[in-house]
Amino acid sequence: MRSAFKTLFYPKKNAPKPDRIVPVMYYIPIDYSIAQFSSKVSVSLDLWDMKANKDKAKNINILT
Repeated sequence: MRSAFKTLFYPKKNAPKPDRIVPVMYYIPIDYSIAQFSSKVSVSLDLWDMKANKDKAKNINILT
């Protein structure tokens, strides 16, 4: 049996730090179950593209 899944990234916006830095989370739906976990990477909300679900910047500006 084949399983269909896709990987989505999203910023965890419910607890931003004062400088608008938030952790980036993985969201993986596999058939009818869901797995969510942290990527251990943080990014500024000002540099996050909500439609494309990725960082807007061309350079590497992630914070660990």
